[in-house]
Order: sequence, then C-alpha cells, then structure tokens
Amino acid sequence: MVSYASFIGQDPTISSNEFVVKTQHEMGTIQSVFNQEKICKLFGTTKEKFVYFSCIDYTDCISQKITGKRYYVVIKCSDVWVWNKYD
Repeated sequence: MVSYASFIGQDPTISSNEFVVKTQHEMGTIQSVFNQEKICKLFGTTKEKFVYFSCIDYTDCISQKITGKRYYVVIKCSDVWVWNKYD
C-alpha cells in the first residue's frame, strides 16, 4: 500500500511557516508551509525512501514571477514511521 500527499511549498509570496486563509475556499483555516526537510521529518524518513518526490514551481506567464510551489509525494506505507500513542 502507498500513501500520496501534496504540500504547500515555500515561495517568494509566502513569508512565514504558517498562514491563515482569507479567501472563500477554506477561509479561516491555518495552512502550513513545507520544504523537503520538513516533509521528510513529518514522514520520519529520508527523501530516497519515497517512491515519488516532486516539487513544482508555478510561474505567472506574463510577469515570469513564481506565484506558488507544491510538493507531491508518494511513499510505501511500510517505509513510514507512524506515531502510535500506545507505544
């Protein structure tokens, strides 16, 4: 079995590790910003253990400025450390 996840990445438009969404979609939710190190730490593994690990920069075609970044990962569940409150 594998797990898929998508993360907001740090880009020039984001100045903190977390932010509150102010637009209609997901308004009021707190979003966390990730980089490769934080993603690996979250899963308790190294980048090499992922089946797929990709970072996509989104660029405005007119201004040529980066307007967003996303990480997409797939990992085998057997390669992931899972916290268990009963351990």
